[in-house]
Amino acid sequence: MPSSQPSSSSEPSSQPSAQPSVSLAPSLSRSEDSCEPKDGDEAACTNASPIIRRDSCIGGRACVNTALLVQSIGIGSCVGELDVAQVGVCQLLETSQLLETISGESISIGDGSCLGIAACFNNKGNIEDGSCTDFAACDQNTGSIGSKSCTEEEACNLNKGNIGNNSCNGHTACAGNSGDVDIESCLGDDACQDNEGNIRRGSCISTSDIDDTPQSACYLNMAVIWDGSCLGSFACSFMGVRDTDGEIIVAVESIGPNSCLNDYACDSNRGATIGSGSCHGEASCLDNTGTIDNESCQGEGSCAANTADIADGSCKGSFACANTGREDPNGEIITPDISIGANSCIGDAACDSFTGPSIGTGSCTAALACCGRTEAEGAVGVDECTKEGECCNCENEFCAADTRCGCDVASLNQDGPKIFDIEYYLAARNRTRTDTHSRRHRSRSNNKDDKVTTQSEQEPEGTMFPTGSLGAVAPTYAPTAVSVPTQLPTAVSSQEDTESSSSCHDHFCTMEVSNDCKLAYKINNGLTITMELTCEGSGEWVGVGFSNDGKMQGSEAVLGVPGEQPLKYALNGKYAAAVIPMPEHKQTLTDASLEVDEDGRTIMRFTKVMKEDDEIEIRLGENIFLYARGMTSTLGYHPQRSSFTLTL
Repeated sequence: MPSSQPSSSSEPSSQPSAQPSVSLAPSLSRSEDSCEPKDGDEAACTNASPIIRRDSCIGGRACVNTALLVQSIGIGSCVGELDVAQVGVCQLLETSQLLETISGESISIGDGSCLGIAACFNNKGNIEDGSCTDFAACDQNTGSIGSKSCTEEEACNLNKGNIGNNSCNGHTACAGNSGDVDIESCLGDDACQDNEGNIRRGSCISTSDIDDTPQSACYLNMAVIWDGSCLGSFACSFMGVRDTDGEIIVAVESIGPNSCLNDYACDSNRGATIGSGSCHGEASCLDNTGTIDNESCQGEGSCAANTADIADGSCKGSFACANTGREDPNGEIITPDISIGANSCIGDAACDSFTGPSIGTGSCTAALACCGRTEAEGAVGVDECTKEGECCNCENEFCAADTRCGCDVASLNQDGPKIFDIEYYLAARNRTRTDTHSRRHRSRSNNKDDKVTTQSEQEPEGTMFPTGSLGAVAPTYAPTAVSVPTQLPTAVSSQEDTESSSSCHDHFCTMEVSNDCKLAYKINNGLTITMELTCEGSGEWVGVGFSNDGKMQGSEAVLGVPGEQPLKYALNGKYAAAVIPMPEHKQTLTDASLEVDEDGRTIMRFTKVMKEDDEIEIRLGENIFLYARGMTSTLGYHPQRSSFTLTL
């Protein structure tokens, strides 16, 4: 365990304080410049908050029903266009669930906050100045949000945690978050999306670009993350593992201060703790499952796929302790209880592919000193193997390929990946990561355990550590609403994914796209695709989209509106007026229908040509799809939405 780890019971110190309970004022205090509907829209302030400052509550239904919970609305706040689905920017829905939530408490919205369509729709948390300033930025938020936070699209959509000042700024940066976020943290697209851990000051910041966008620093994190940690794209994403029922089966307890620095540094880490000043360098602790103490694992790939418990000041150098406990190239753990003593494994690949059983203090302190050493060769004692390549195992082709091991390599295969090829190490993960991370915006629901199931492709042969499979798409013999188990990545083979993908040419496959909607699909002779979207309940429009980048604008979709036949639409923007049916000559769907079955489920079916002129092509291979479900039968704002990648 880290020797100087702060107590994980401490809470972030700079959270916005909760507002005390305040009784609603008996008289109104509203500026003459407020409560203005736009362009003949419905009244902006029906049953609105008693205190509304100037230039606020502008737009149809902007502040309707806010008197149920909101004590005061600051200057220039709650300003946004009315959505076609009759959603006001700060409107509260009057439901029994809401009234039970209130419990006599009231909240406030600061100056210059809640700007944009549905920015604070059905919000139930305190919001300070200059926050929630874009489309659906704090839609259905229930946590307290500090100043200048949640400033981009869907940044804090469905947030449940407390968020400090200048935090959660990025597209869906803290969407679905349930942890407490300190000041100046969670910056960048998806930075803390679906985070469950407490995040301290200046942490979870995507400081560099992956796919041209800084993103996903602490996406789906479960750990306590201390100050100044998890800096880089995917630095601490997927921290921990859940089973198919959403129960945590591998808990990552904490990441110490100033740790996990650089892209992928602690991505998919499943070790219990990482100490202070550790995991510095690209992919330094990627896929680690061991406990790492202080000032260790410094260098690119230094502890990638490590399974050992690592003491202070160890594993410094490129790939110094990569793949410990694993049998290359298949990634099999053959020695699960390895330990590495303090100040050991210093140098490039010093202990790469070491399989045990242990390394004493001050040992393996030169490049490739203990590279590939096996359990059969016995433990390394104290202050042993201190010269370059001194205890290198020449039977390990990855180690022997480096001349510093001093091996006769004439008979070895020299075409395989070399130890210091970081691009090779990341190649398989980048393919899966594009599927998993970049295709963000999983469907929002109040049930955080519902995850969208996506596919990953089969890994290249010879990968030195396994990538995570997100669960195979289940083949069926007809479109059904059978649930497909979902889980966070675990280190298993993705062969099942490949087999399941090919079977979707012969049978329907199904996957969950939200907590109450499932998609079935089948490829017909490589020319058309048949899709069936089944959602619990009725009365709302539904849609399946086709995209090049996972975003709504610029994509295309098949939308089903109750009482009408499904049609193809161009998604030219996020405003309802920008979603328009394609011209009649492009309405080429066959067998298209929208119906409600005897169980009250909405079912949209259609068959679409995969390659059509001037439209987004559905390829045999990787494709990006969209899903959406509206709130009413009228096309407009849709809190349920996701994008996902399928390999057909």
